[in-house]
Amino acid sequence: MIPSGEQERPSWGEVILAAYKVSTSLTIPYPASLRQSRKMIYRDKVSNYENVDGDGEQDLTALGFLFDAAAAKAWVRHKFQAPTTGPFDCHAEDKDLRSSIEVEVQVIADEDGPGALQTGQRTWPAAPFLAQYLVEHWAGITFDRKCEVLELGAGCGLVGLTLAQLSGVDTIIMTDHDPGSLKLIQEGIFRNQHRWRDGVRCEISHMEWGKELNRQIVSLVNIERVNAEHGSCKEGIMLLLVGSDLVYSLDVVESLFKTVADLFRHRDESGRGRGQFLLCGSFALGDEIEKRVAEVTERLKLCTERLILGREGERRGMWITKYNLA
Repeated sequence: MIPSGEQERPSWGEVILAAYKVSTSLTIPYPASLRQSRKMIYRDKVSNYENVDGDGEQDLTALGFLFDAAAAKAWVRHKFQAPTTGPFDCHAEDKDLRSSIEVEVQVIADEDGPGALQTGQRTWPAAPFLAQYLVEHWAGITFDRKCEVLELGAGCGLVGLTLAQLSGVDTIIMTDHDPGSLKLIQEGIFRNQHRWRDGVRCEISHMEWGKELNRQIVSLVNIERVNAEHGSCKEGIMLLLVGSDLVYSLDVVESLFKTVADLFRHRDESGRGRGQFLLCGSFALGDEIEKRVAEVTERLKLCTERLILGREGERRGMWITKYNLA
């Protein structure tokens, strides 16, 4: 019985239904595939609202995607310095441009506004740090082999768009669960592709961690095909997974590393050689999450190695861990 004068709170289903109606009326220029993906998210939420968990966490995620999509956006330019010694692998033909790499990404204009710490459509601190690290250490990571890159939880796509300018990169797939983030990445591809050499293949794909790998991911990474041109596994194209500030709660640990292990195992079974996963973070995970990561990676037979980043990395609280199959 509702006390007199008080209104009954709407159910999560009613909230999401209202959000869905608003989302379908917004004049946001989504590509057809992303618009369909967005509609599917809300349609699923509406059709199953009676079975939503009590905390409504999944519904809040979908609702957050909607508000992020409607928020004002701005282009931000990042510049990454080349190493001072040794060869630099930038694709730029002009030698004067090889001293640095410039990348433009589109993000939510008010990165300090309400909800900014719950969105992937901003530049999280670990992304530019990881991008700079990869630019500086690229030759030592790839050993001059051709490389296929898959960015997990790409957000605005800063890391992937940076790697598109490095030599040896054959294919880049930037993935995210948020259709709005995929839209930002697609626009980032159009904005930056004039900086790449011919032949670099850059794609986007929806990915939800912990779920079965979709056909697009398998096809884009060429996981199921052995490339005879490159001979043995040791000499083949390597698979590099990258991610920044992905482990933000205990709940994502299992699903994230399951996806990483699945990608590695498909790759290994195809005879195309094993890959590696570089995960960068800008904040301490805490004892509980660290323990959970150790348990999950051990069970999935993933080897771990914490990379040494030097004084600058330590000062900023950054860390990078490398994972591969045992």
